[in-house]
Amino acid sequence: MKRSLFAGAAMLAAVMLPAGASAEGTIKIGVIGGLSGSSALQGEEQLKAFYAAADFVNSERSVLDGKKIEIVPIDNKGNPQESLRVLKQAHLVIDRPAGNRRLYELDPAGIDSLRSYFEKFWTHALAAFKKAAEAHGHKEAE
Repeated sequence: MKRSLFAGAAMLAAVMLPAGASAEGTIKIGVIGGLSGSSALQGEEQLKAFYAAADFVNSERSVLDGKKIEIVPIDNKGNPQESLRVLKQAHLVIDRPAGNRRLYELDPAGIDSLRSYFEKFWTHALAAFKKAAEAHGHKEAE
């Protein structure tokens, strides 16, 4: 149960994690999932859903002001520790020793950075959507 909850949380965090934007205006979104090993079939199906969503958004060019989404698959091999490694590299999770164990928690600085990114992203995306909707509304009125 814990393993599947963690895998789901890692998948959600990856969806939210922008891997960066290239000079061409591509928005890269990392997707962490089991793409090999015993969870490969489920991971591949989840990845197909992300690709389909990206294709849909990319077909509506005005939604992201002409920018395209690129899905970047990241294989955690069905291993929660591999997901932790990726989330730590992305500065979304920190860990600290506690006796002979390690405790993991969200990195407040990383989450603040992610929140700031999405505030800018959605402000821009919603403004572009509003502009496209208004242009479409003017065409229908004519």
